Amino acid sequence: MHPDTEPPALFEPPEPARNSAGYGLSAIEKSVFDSIEAIRATKPGGISASKQFLAQTAMELARNIHRGNMKGRAVAHESAQLVATLELLDPPTEDTGDVENLPADLRDFLNAFSAAPIKPGIPSTYGVALPRAGDAPASDA
Repeated sequence: MHPDTEPPALFEPPEPARNSAGYGLSAIEKSVFDSIEAIRATKPGGISASKQFLAQTAMELARNIHRGNMKGRAVAHESAQLVATLELLDPPTEDTGDVENLPADLRDFLNAFSAAPIKPGIPSTYGVALPRAGDAPASDA
């Protein structure tokens, strides 16, 4: 160690060497780094300058989560902030509601959930009353 540098604190681990390839990162930092790189690859011009701040914030949050875990601290708040930051960086795509491309049997199955419930003993749209629960025949089992 150089004589002009201070030794690290007793309980604070020295900072790992970091570079643009993500070496020296904890598992969560590496995961966030890889996510940011994937987002950067999907954007035509990369991440905009205004969103670069969000990418740096996400990396700092990942580092704080790692350090908190190493010290046994609760990191739920930082984890929630990290998820929110990554969603701001790459918003989830909206559902287009394109039902026509689904298979017919799956479309019928999903449409059954959107139909009004049928109450037992009340005539259905098919003109036949459904049996009540007490009217069911005894099973052979």
